[in-house]
Amino acid sequence: MKLKNSGYTILEFLIIIAILVVLAYISVREFNNYIKHQRLISAEHDLVSLINWCKNISLISNNTCGFCVSNATTIIFFKDLNKNARYDANDAVLKTFDITQTCPSVSIKNASSNIYCNQMGLVFDRNGKTLSSGIGGVSLTLKNTLEQTREITVSSFGRILGE
Repeated sequence: MKLKNSGYTILEFLIIIAILVVLAYISVREFNNYIKHQRLISAEHDLVSLINWCKNISLISNNTCGFCVSNATTIIFFKDLNKNARYDANDAVLKTFDITQTCPSVSIKNASSNIYCNQMGLVFDRNGKTLSSGIGGVSLTLKNTLEQTREITVSSFGRILGE
């Protein structure tokens, strides 16, 4: 009488485990990349909302309002009390936005040179148009650790566009 063995050998079992480990590694890595990409999009939406808020403040008040980039992760929104289209000690800070609070891996990259706080800020007048953006407007580029980017453009007519 012959006994018939049924089931898997240890080698077959180890091959299945190895395949499952590789698939789990790939899926976890892709999920983490997806999360970073979604945080980048969230940071873009938050920043577009704040720029629109700044524009609306200038539309409903008698003062011009604007924003400037103070470093690679912080944007200062201010009321331009002396109407010089710059952020300086005479201006009232309305809000500061630290991008790393929304998404730790996002920073502002290659922002136009005329919106750094030590130079010109981007200021909206009472009609919602920009006073200091020049002919073509300005753009902010948000970049994460995966080298993915999102761009926010503010035209000289005050139109705010995200990707």
